[in-house]
Amino acid sequence: IPKIAAANDGGLGTIVVWQEESSAGSGVLRAQHVLATGDVDPAWPADGALLCNVVTARAAIGLVPDRLGGAYVWWKEGATLYLTRAAANGAIATGWPARGRSLGAAYPTTALPSVIEDGANGVYAGWASTAFGSNDPVSVLLLHLGPSNAGAGGWPNTARAAAGGDPAATFDYWPRLALAPDGGVFVAWASWSLDPGTIH
Repeated sequence: IPKIAAANDGGLGTIVVWQEESSAGSGVLRAQHVLATGDVDPAWPADGALLCNVVTARAAIGLVPDRLGGAYVWWKEGATLYLTRAAANGAIATGWPARGRSLGAAYPTTALPSVIEDGANGVYAGWASTAFGSNDPVSVLLLHLGPSNAGAGGWPNTARAAAGGDPAATFDYWPRLALAPDGGVFVAWASWSLDPGTIH
């Protein structure tokens, strides 16, 4: 089944992202901007903008508007999460790699990221990952990026852990993000430990 997602463009139109299949279950990633009239945006390619030309199977696709006429688009290939930004003309935005930015491995393999607007044309992303540290086998990682794929709001251009000081053998799962009134982010997640003396 082809994967597809849609979101408001920040105005009265819609941006649609889909996997265009070249074989059963796999294909490239395309996007299209539909105006409030129902017409395809003439600034975008008629057959959809090519956001990732790698032919592969994607388990899930999602997007949020950037409020600049484009959108931040995420997808999952196997256990790896990717993020990119489509500019107002459908082209991959300046500063973003053609392949998409790899966020790393997600855990469990069915886990999806939580991605929200930051209120200033940027995006917050949170996901569960096994790649943060050997003393914390599953960590919730956070990233705050601006339109040019650089760290935003004083954040580094790298992922940071949402939870600090968790004991070894603690598993943090299923993050959910919500924008705070000051432009920061609220983060909620589930936590489970192999240590019977630990309460979360």
